[in-house]
Amino acid sequence: MANKGEWSELYALFQLLGEGKIHAGDAKLNKLASPIYPILRVLRNDIVNDFEIDSIRNVIITHGGLSTTIPMKNFINEATSLLNHLQVNKGRSFNISSTQAFMGSVGVSKIKAPSTNKADIELVIHDPVTSMVNQLGFSIKSQLGSPSTLLNASGATNFVYKINGNMNVSQMTKINSIPDHMNRIAAIYSAGLSLRYDHLDNQQFLGNLLFIASDLPEILAECLIEDSKTTGSDLANISNKIAITNPLNYPTSNFLSIYENRMKQLLVAAALGMVPSKSWNGYYTAPGGYIVVKTNGDVICYHFYNRNLLEDYLYNNTKFERGSRHKHGFGEIYQENNDFYIKLNLQIRFLV
Repeated sequence: MANKGEWSELYALFQLLGEGKIHAGDAKLNKLASPIYPILRVLRNDIVNDFEIDSIRNVIITHGGLSTTIPMKNFINEATSLLNHLQVNKGRSFNISSTQAFMGSVGVSKIKAPSTNKADIELVIHDPVTSMVNQLGFSIKSQLGSPSTLLNASGATNFVYKINGNMNVSQMTKINSIPDHMNRIAAIYSAGLSLRYDHLDNQQFLGNLLFIASDLPEILAECLIEDSKTTGSDLANISNKIAITNPLNYPTSNFLSIYENRMKQLLVAAALGMVPSKSWNGYYTAPGGYIVVKTNGDVICYHFYNRNLLEDYLYNNTKFERGSRHKHGFGEIYQENNDFYIKLNLQIRFLV
């Protein structure tokens, strides 16, 4: 059994083999007329991991020294059947017997290919911009299931804030008794207090953020405060609100673009390689970019070579989200010596 996100990876495989090409998408997930990337081969970590597309619309499957040729239209037909199942099935996890039978006939043993990094599939494509042929790993995201996370919450993604103002233990106890997170933050500010970023809980995550940009921890810290004070958690919206106030006091006229650029740098890093709790050296484990399966079955590509499209897609299709306060240990005021602190937690999820 598999969920819709896992089945979507298989759908993407069949659709790509059936089409033999993939369109780029824009920031609003619209399929663009160009660029179009011709696909020469698809590689997947499975029994058969090499699917080559020939010039007469066949897929050549090679395994154990033997080759099988299957018309590309067979993959399109199977992709269409699979999409129909995914669009109507309401279950959390389920089997699709007809698709599983087809999988066996083409040497695919697993619905979701095993992966040790952020790449779900590798494509050998001809890039019409550079006229180069490259083998690149892509991460697959689907709109057919529940929105997936881009950056997962954990204890490592806690930001620590000092509470400025005259707070006492009685106030701390009263505010901590408020169950709702946003109401709790509102009570802090209503009492004439404020939050000032102090440090990150996890030095590894701090190092990763500093690797991306030296001011990124402070910008994210301001975004988390804003997200805790206002409704509407769209990342672009929160980032724009912070940029207008310019809390880092950039002296240049293009300071609005600086905040947006920093957030885009973070999103690309999280999408293609960076994990908060692991040391990151800038290496992208899904260097091709993103493949998105839309609800209507379109499969579109955000190629890293067209970085602006990838950045705009991530920036306009993600949101800040709070995980479990109890699980990740944030959202409650605590005292150290004579000072009071609170932690806010970072998680980023796709909108759809």
